[in-house]
Amino acid sequence: MSIITLQETDNLYLNPVIKHQNFTVYKSSAGSGKTYTLVREYLRLALGSAQADRYRSILAITFTNKAANEMKERIIDALTKCANNEPFDMLDNLCEELKESESVLRLRAAKTLEHILHHYADFGISTIDKFVHKIVRTFAYDLKIPINFEVEMDGKQLISAAVDQLLERVGTSQNLTKVLIEFTEGKTDDEKSWHIENDIKKYAENLLKEEGQLHIERLKKLKLKDFFKLRNSINKKVKAAELTISTIGKEGVELIDSNRIEHKSFSNSGAIPSYFKYLADVKISNLEPTSTLQKIMDGGKWFSGKCTPADQSSIENIQTELTHLYHKSIKIVETSLSDLILYQAIEKNIYALALLNELEKEIELIKQEQNILHISEFNKKIAKIVLNEPAPFIYERLGERYRNYLIDEFQDTSELQFQNLLPLIDNSLATGNFNMLVGDGKQAIYRWRGGEVEQFDNLPKVTSNYGNENIVAERTATLSRNYNEQILDTNYRSKKNIVDFNNWFFDNISKNINENYRGIYDSQRQKSLPQKEGGFVSLKLLHFEDKDSYYKETMDATLNTIHKVVNDGYSLKDITILCRARKDANEIANFLVENNLPVISSDSLLIVGNPQVKLLLPLLHYLLNKNNDVAKVCIANYFLTDNDRHTHLKKAFDSTASFDQFINTNYPSFNSETLLQKSLFETVEEL
Repeated sequence: MSIITLQETDNLYLNPVIKHQNFTVYKSSAGSGKTYTLVREYLRLALGSAQADRYRSILAITFTNKAANEMKERIIDALTKCANNEPFDMLDNLCEELKESESVLRLRAAKTLEHILHHYADFGISTIDKFVHKIVRTFAYDLKIPINFEVEMDGKQLISAAVDQLLERVGTSQNLTKVLIEFTEGKTDDEKSWHIENDIKKYAENLLKEEGQLHIERLKKLKLKDFFKLRNSINKKVKAAELTISTIGKEGVELIDSNRIEHKSFSNSGAIPSYFKYLADVKISNLEPTSTLQKIMDGGKWFSGKCTPADQSSIENIQTELTHLYHKSIKIVETSLSDLILYQAIEKNIYALALLNELEKEIELIKQEQNILHISEFNKKIAKIVLNEPAPFIYERLGERYRNYLIDEFQDTSELQFQNLLPLIDNSLATGNFNMLVGDGKQAIYRWRGGEVEQFDNLPKVTSNYGNENIVAERTATLSRNYNEQILDTNYRSKKNIVDFNNWFFDNISKNINENYRGIYDSQRQKSLPQKEGGFVSLKLLHFEDKDSYYKETMDATLNTIHKVVNDGYSLKDITILCRARKDANEIANFLVENNLPVISSDSLLIVGNPQVKLLLPLLHYLLNKNNDVAKVCIANYFLTDNDRHTHLKKAFDSTASFDQFINTNYPSFNSETLLQKSLFETVEEL
């Protein structure tokens, strides 16, 4: 007879049969209540104990300051409503989950709220960068960095200073000087600017990025002289590959020219001789044959309509040889093109790569002199410790304080950020505490700063390019044992037709993307609320021949749509126009203003965009100089319409007196002599 003993811990019963899932991952789409869910779980934990300071052991991590502030506001607002006996939509749910009465939870909410307001610094809702900064600041001595360091946010300024110091070393180091000179000569050979500062700065940005660290660590093993050897080796391979391809191309061109065949005599605008010319010149972008050329070589028509009988006969005589050269080139291109592209890319960037080590030395020197630490280094400093220790010492104190970790917008978390948080989550799960992640893979927008949406899709499996494999495997096992995936599948924000369109769109688009990313779209179909009927989606594909016609089509389509929507009963304030770039937004805003539609944009809100200011400034210029024609045109354009502009401008510009008279017809109290006698303030006020 066997006896199973149940051990009760915080919200968890451990036994060998029942699997308890305290690592909940909420996957959702826009409008499905991610923030609501996060707030509810926070309140469930905070009010799940009679202790007023239970919130102190909860850490909620968001991605931006705005999101952190919004979560704080929502939690405070919820606690306030609960404490003041106001209607509170989460209350019934919390009572059911916590198995407590409404009166008990309202009393706990009041005590918790009071405690938070008196100990606001303990209210653990923070961005991930702020949290990591706090750890680095606390353990500065252990991490071997200055205790009173300053945080440097501007990476470009740091890099710029390092590049300037590097260039000052020209002449003092033989190998460095040689690299810089050859780098400059290489740019001039390519008919590019000989200034190399911008190229060096561009590559130096990788020193401050997480995703470049693994490769930079490998580069650190190389010295400047090693790069010269590498360059020579690659240069030989590039020349050998280029010579092989070029030789075939030249043979083809020579064969055609020696038979005095006009290139236009070949079909499709001389596709065959053009291809051999590309081979002869080793034009990388044109070395892969087009589908048209393949059809010709596979038995298609070789002659154009303009081909003379003599040229046709000559082409037939060399057709076999050209076909043989073509197939020979295809084999070489198939086997060598990818290597050639790689070698040329390395050859092109070899000098910039060689300088990265030297640049890092300069950056470290600047940081030591100025006692600063760039924000990008925080995760790297912690990672060196936590990725190789089962129980990192720097987390011991934090691990005792925080028992629950709630992470928002997880799809934008970088690999290092997650690896640094894993020991905390692992320790929390090991002691039976609840942890959760919330995210939407479709909304991952921070890959440019290290965000790895793949790790969200792969959960509970954890992969790491940085740490100890055994430790990573142990943490993966902990996540797997506690893993509980929840899908938030109801859209509370959008109407039914919008939700249906999104479901259709993502279902179809996911079938045509890389298999590694298809999991992001699994189980992501949403349901709409019964009361959210309606909604409208329209897609219009515009056909255009050039950029000018594209803009005209876009502008006209936008204007027509606005008029239609307004006629349907909507106000202009109900309409938003989203553009891909600020330049596009400015152009369409100006177009709408010209068509008498008021627009609010980042530029239109500037004072200089105000119509009255646009009149005021040229009026002041005109008062100071009556011969200022630019000011006159600006003033005239304010008062004149397109129909009468030409006629009135001609009269207005006959003399100074006539322009004063023109202003008086629109602005009767205008008197330039009187205005000039006033102070600047009085003049502007009068105008």
